[in-house]
Amino acid sequence: MAMRKRTKRPSRRHGSELGPNYSRYQEVIRVNLPLSATDLCFKGQPAYRGVLEHVKQSVGREYLDLIKHEFTALYEEHQEYIKAVCYENDRYGKPIVCAFGPCFVCSPSDLRYVFHSLLILNYMKLSGLNDVHVIEIGGGYGGLSFFLHRLARLCDIRIETYTGFDLPEACLLQEKYLKLLDIPAQTAQLGSIMPWPELSPASFVISNYGLSEFAKAIRDEYIESVLNPFVTHGFMVWNTAYYEFMDRELTTEKERPLTSPQNQFVYISPR
Repeated sequence: MAMRKRTKRPSRRHGSELGPNYSRYQEVIRVNLPLSATDLCFKGQPAYRGVLEHVKQSVGREYLDLIKHEFTALYEEHQEYIKAVCYENDRYGKPIVCAFGPCFVCSPSDLRYVFHSLLILNYMKLSGLNDVHVIEIGGGYGGLSFFLHRLARLCDIRIETYTGFDLPEACLLQEKYLKLLDIPAQTAQLGSIMPWPELSPASFVISNYGLSEFAKAIRDEYIESVLNPFVTHGFMVWNTAYYEFMDRELTTEKERPLTSPQNQFVYISPR
């Protein structure tokens, strides 16, 4: 992995003061929350796909090629299991699926989740982390949590706890969705009057296309309230102008595949 170390100090000028508008995304979630498991349809809704589940088939093929190239031995040994995990994720939410071979049909977003999960699990392993407490910022419906839990055993990683931070509606959907798939996870919200779950002071943080696009005030609150006190290691995909954002060692490389010119993978480790 050819990564470069960033040494400049934080700049606080990047990002919109308001952040993106999630109102239509939230409305789709609210409509889906009372539905039965078989009636869930959020993954195929245009307003939801504006935020998640929008990977194109051509980009899905790039993710699959990267999985085969960067994790060759693992994929060759476990490809049927990986396909089965994709099929399991596609059981709920009515995603738009595409063919990636004569016997492999899935949502292209599944392949992004697989690739990111393997990058994360590989980084955990390289960091000597085998029993891991995970915090995800912007957990969506729980897709990354699902894939990480299912693929962790392939890398001899044990996920001790998993806490997803998100908007109230997204937290409720995540709880509903992960319960359907028997994934042990908990949710939390910034500014909630409910008590937070117990967070480990040596957690691994993940935020893929989330923290970087939040409004500056919300991003700063996450850094102050979650990242700095509870995080030692982590992996993020940063999709706005990059800057040093916490008191840890931050190492970056270009996103693979590069879906936007400024996107970066960010690896977090102790100083």
